[in-house]
Amino acid sequence: MPDEAVLPAPSERGGDAPSRRPGRTTALILALLLLLAGSVYALVAWRTADPLVVDGNLVTKGGERWVAKGATLYVWPYSDDYADAEGDEQYEARATIFDRMEALGMNAVRIPVSPRSDVHDRHGGLDGYTTKLATLAADANARGLTVSFCNWESLFAGEDWPADWEEHQVVMDDLMDKVGAANPGVIWEPFNEPNDVSTAEWRDTTEAVIRHYRGTLGYEGVLQIDTPGWSWEVPMKEIRQLIALDATLTGTDESNLVVANHRYGNDDTDFSASSTDPVFANMDEIPIVGTEHGFHNGPQGGTDSWMSDYLSYLGEDAVADGHGGAYVFAWHWADDNRVTEDDYSTLTPQGTIWVEDYLASLPPGL
Repeated sequence: MPDEAVLPAPSERGGDAPSRRPGRTTALILALLLLLAGSVYALVAWRTADPLVVDGNLVTKGGERWVAKGATLYVWPYSDDYADAEGDEQYEARATIFDRMEALGMNAVRIPVSPRSDVHDRHGGLDGYTTKLATLAADANARGLTVSFCNWESLFAGEDWPADWEEHQVVMDDLMDKVGAANPGVIWEPFNEPNDVSTAEWRDTTEAVIRHYRGTLGYEGVLQIDTPGWSWEVPMKEIRQLIALDATLTGTDESNLVVANHRYGNDDTDFSASSTDPVFANMDEIPIVGTEHGFHNGPQGGTDSWMSDYLSYLGEDAVADGHGGAYVFAWHWADDNRVTEDDYSTLTPQGTIWVEDYLASLPPGL
């Protein structure tokens, strides 16, 4: 969770653009383009895992266990001079980035999605923005990387998130329409690091979000659900309630929810895998994935040694005991969390820790 300056409030949603009926030639061209787009996804997505939750673990449809080995590609989470330029550069370098992830043996990439109009306007509006995100997904899928799209705005919304989530959701609906609800190369994380809300508010809002994805959107795949307290807490009573609800909505009588947990070293220097950590105490009961692991957390500080020990424990012990794996934050950014240098390929010291202490320590075959 990077330490950010004060950000502009989300803009009001604009009205619908006037409809324009295409001529016959235009309609035929559009139909052909849509057919080709579907063919592209059919060709590239077969390399991805298409994970589902079975008996508390993520598994492929072939029945093999799937453990996350991912990174956040921090592209356009909001708009300012640095985020704009950095996002543009990473987008243009996406082939280099995804090739490097594939070469390292990674299998997933987490991409922020912003509902802010100032972000969209830089790409020609909502349609242009989500088209670029869909391009990122297709290119990542072509390298065998499963994409997790995460709506980033709840991080900034704080206590307003329960009232505003439907406004934030519009961009996710548009993006899902482009990549397809049944796309085997994409999973969805409806919100990121909810904060300044009560556990009850988090549960009730999450229930509404789940019903939207399962009912309105018809999505039956994996939903990665961030927990309250900046995705730090693990409120088991409410998690059990949400898992039970989801099992009634997927059409399979099985839940496809995954708990999304975040961890940073903060001011700690010594890591201890104490069972008092709710992640480790409950990972044998619930499907849980660390969708964000960082070395430094703004004013809270952080040490490389703590995250090194934490990632080693995940790879050597926790995964074997049921933990669903990890995403590192971030592939590249302005702070010391980045795991690659400015060429988006050479590993930083933190990147070396990620590779040697987590990726290389996982059990064979994972």
